Amino acid sequence: MNILDKNQTITHKEWQCLKLYRQLKSARQTGDLLDISRHTIETHFVNIKEKLNVSTKSKLIG
Repeated sequence: MNILDKNQTITHKEWQCLKLYRQLKSARQTGDLLDISRHTIETHFVNIKEKLNVSTKSKLIG
């Protein structure tokens, strides 16, 4: 994704969450697969949306 500011980076866990979301996995399913809480998944999505400058998770599927 080339829309990242050069000072912004997506972490490995954030990429994993994004990949699973794009496979239409729910936050609960993603958390179960990555062995982290649903709250942590949602926090990752807040960070991803901020880094990619998008307002909704649905825009991440693009």
